[in-house]
Amino acid sequence: MKYPWFKRWGWFHLPVSAPGIIATLLALGFCAQAFVAIDRHSHSVTDTLENVFPYLGISFLLVDWLAGRTSRGIEHSPDRPIDRDAALSFEGRAGARDARP
Repeated sequence: MKYPWFKRWGWFHLPVSAPGIIATLLALGFCAQAFVAIDRHSHSVTDTLENVFPYLGISFLLVDWLAGRTSRGIEHSPDRPIDRDAALSFEGRAGARDARP
């Protein structure tokens, strides 16, 4: 990826380009629409929070997944080489499956 969409900031990702901003705004718009639609038919604050949680959680996870795929992490830094052995899991290494009894 030539230009990252997001930049890692602590536990979160901040949008740094137009596609990242658009994705974030779409997710926020969806969350606001879901909240208003659910709150219209709720009888209490607890009803609203219980029913809106799945929509907010899934949209947050989707944006986090997208941000993780379209951001540059520490391993992509040009001044720090990638340690491929540390980056691969045990199952992903060549010959790891053959080493098991």
